[in-house]
Amino acid sequence: LRELGFEIEPDGRYSSHTSHCVRMFQLAHGMKDDGIVTPEVWKALMELESAQPCLSEESEKGGRILIVIDVNTRNLVVYQDDKEIRRYPVAVGKSETPTPLGEWAVVHKSVGWGNGFGTRWMGLNVPWGIFGIHGTNKPYSIGTYASHGCIRMFNSDVEKLYPLIPLGTTVKIVDK
Repeated sequence: LRELGFEIEPDGRYSSHTSHCVRMFQLAHGMKDDGIVTPEVWKALMELESAQPCLSEESEKGGRILIVIDVNTRNLVVYQDDKEIRRYPVAVGKSETPTPLGEWAVVHKSVGWGNGFGTRWMGLNVPWGIFGIHGTNKPYSIGTYASHGCIRMFNSDVEKLYPLIPLGTTVKIVDK
């Protein structure tokens, strides 16, 4: 999991954090996300072991990067040293499955999650579920309340954003 870009330090224990990383891997590969390493999960992990790591080659652009997502206006804005450098339309969570408001951090980056997650995934450290910023195979949903809490972007937009965002980037999700 570490070689695939998951933020995990092997210590010989199957902790709740390990289970969470396994769940994220399962979700990304269309499996039941129960955190149990079945033979199917193990096989998928071994097939990807020699693949290119999920982490992007982040280049230091200098300055502090901050992402602000406004669920009311359905916009994602990237700031560098408090100056807006990018703005993208997004889809956010439906009323039944809202996008989690608060201040989070990007803790996982992945290419090719598939199964509706588009071409890029940036996972957030929300403790009660798996939430992230990702592309979509439903571009018509952008600008609406459509997701299960994640932030959806056009694939072309998330591909532009992905290399700009280092792990640990603060993501503020606000309403107005």
